Amino acid sequence: MSFSWKEYFKLAEELNKNTEEAYKRSAVSRAYYAVFNVIRLKVGYNTRSQATELSHKNLIDALKMPSDEYIITLDLEEEDIQTIADELDFLRKERNTADYDGTVIINSQKSNRSIERAKTILNLLSTEK
Repeated sequence: MSFSWKEYFKLAEELNKNTEEAYKRSAVSRAYYAVFNVIRLKVGYNTRSQATELSHKNLIDALKMPSDEYIITLDLEEEDIQTIADELDFLRKERNTADYDGTVIINSQKSNRSIERAKTILNLLSTEK
């Protein structure tokens, strides 16, 4: 049985309950990786070598200009794929800040926003036709 990346999202929610900044930073990071990996698998990048070929930015760029193949694979309207791309791009930037920029404070407002945006993506993906 393979790992369910939605478990990362559950972990993000648990981490986000703690008020310490390290937990907030980890929550932002886990929320991003949860949705990134769910999307990566849905578009057919199932192996480590395929995932390595698909950079985070490349996936977002591909979603921003979805081919018919992505629309068919994700079984979503183009507008929903655009929303996913925008939310994922926001989350990637927030994750980069949380993981690499110690000068920026990651507070509850920022981590809650990341959790909510990740939830938006997961909800859109769960409403596949």
